[in-house]
Amino acid sequence: MQIEEQFSEEVFKVIKKVAYEISVIGLSEREACLIANYSPEKFAELKTRYPIVSQLIEMKDLEYKRGLLKNISNKARTSDDKLAQWLLEARYPEEYIVTGK
Repeated sequence: MQIEEQFSEEVFKVIKKVAYEISVIGLSEREACLIANYSPEKFAELKTRYPIVSQLIEMKDLEYKRGLLKNISNKARTSDDKLAQWLLEARYPEEYIVTGK
């Protein structure tokens, strides 16, 4: 059974809108719910009742993060030494944070 078959058309549209706002625009789940004109509390209940929705939202959040990291990494590798330094410090703080000493 596909995900859209598990929900009414209205609820499925909300799920799609929230997923889009998270994965493409970068809004938080709460902000995405507000844009979709759906109660964040009701959406949280929906995720609890249907784990597939929770998994979808988690995946969409990771897609957004992955896209940003890919862009930052590409720029850091090719043209921006300060960005590369920041990325190393953020990703591997135990190895690359410079202490001011």
